[in-house]
Amino acid sequence: MNTSYRHLLTAASMVLMAAIGLSATAQEKQEERKLQKAKVTFVTGTQPTGKEGAAMVADGHKWTKWCIDAPQEMPYHVTIDATKAISPKAYGLVTAEDTHYYPTRNPIAWNVYGSNDQKEWTPLDKVKYDRRMRDENEQTYLFRIKESKAWRYYKFEFTRMTEGTRLQLSEIELYECRPGSKKEESFRVISAHRMTISAEGKKKQAVTICISEKAFNFAIGNAILLCHRKRKA
Repeated sequence: MNTSYRHLLTAASMVLMAAIGLSATAQEKQEERKLQKAKVTFVTGTQPTGKEGAAMVADGHKWTKWCIDAPQEMPYHVTIDATKAISPKAYGLVTAEDTHYYPTRNPIAWNVYGSNDQKEWTPLDKVKYDRRMRDENEQTYLFRIKESKAWRYYKFEFTRMTEGTRLQLSEIELYECRPGSKKEESFRVISAHRMTISAEGKKKQAVTICISEKAFNFAIGNAILLCHRKRKA
């Protein structure tokens, strides 16, 4: 690794650590205030009925949950109805009321689709690997939707959990911009960035940090500036 690149990584890691600020869930609560939750109802899903059936993800209560362990029926799926065609800016996955005790049940890979007739489905998001959901109870995690077309029905397919095949979620939510919100400022996705920090003679350590997209871009820009100034000096 050349000296300039090593300096950039070091500066970037320092600025990133300084830019983290609030926890991911706290930042998402701030972003959640810029959005308004759309009304949704349950349509269908894997093992829909029962005390912990799929219908629980749209009952409006964080103290209920959808909990399933049926590997023969994977990928687990659930479809919700927005009651009318809407263009949500984000969707939310809410951890269950006992996730702290069962952290392996959070999803880490899933797909999201939109439809107006429940026959033809358009892909809206594909998450191959995301460990941002922590072992915290009743926490909402927001994920941005880039597709701008309005859909009435939204289907979620969960393909992988933290460990094993048991999945549990409290709620699945859709979010629209609040009236009067600026389009560019309506939502900032929180992303998990993984990096390896190493030093001479020390074992490499991989750490995962969660910061806003805006803070990440700011940190990288400042790291480059720091390296440039150091080279000139």
